[in-house]
Amino acid sequence: MNHVLGTIYKTWEIDTNGSPVIPSGCDLPCWFAEEEIKFVDKDPWLKHNIIIKYSEGSQPVQSPLDSPSEKYYIEARDKRPGEKYTPKPATLQTDYGILARIHSEDGKERIIIAGIHQLGTWIVGHLMSRLFYGENVDGMETFLGDKDFIAIIEGKFFDQQWNVSDEQVHSKFLWTYENNQWTRVIKPST
Repeated sequence: MNHVLGTIYKTWEIDTNGSPVIPSGCDLPCWFAEEEIKFVDKDPWLKHNIIIKYSEGSQPVQSPLDSPSEKYYIEARDKRPGEKYTPKPATLQTDYGILARIHSEDGKERIIIAGIHQLGTWIVGHLMSRLFYGENVDGMETFLGDKDFIAIIEGKFFDQQWNVSDEQVHSKFLWTYENNQWTRVIKPST
């Protein structure tokens, strides 16, 4: 995971039972996590995902949101330096990222644009670009408002044309921070 993000909030770990280990003092509703995956004939792989904490009724849920693109990163790691990796067949890959505005205890405002993998970061960046150019963007009212927020952004990337499409706020995962707590924003059904 990006080491700079670790200076803002520590990466959550996954224990041997598959449960997230959330550092004390971290009240975020979601954040990046990593888990070591062992292979018989290869070096271990650090699998990255986003852990989401929320409630469904009275039940707390801690759910991992895995990157569908993870398998391509695992395949690509076997390439030698300079060797090109092209998934076969051409694919429309989905990935996720986090877009957030968070004020720290020292009063500094931090804007976070980060993906589970590079594709997720590109997807979040593309959504931000559209927002800056005045396009109507999913979650726009929250992003331009004055409250801290955190959102999971999903989108698609077509590896043969190097373009991003269908980026949007994940249907369930947008939160705002007010009155010292994170509140999930429910998107209207379309």
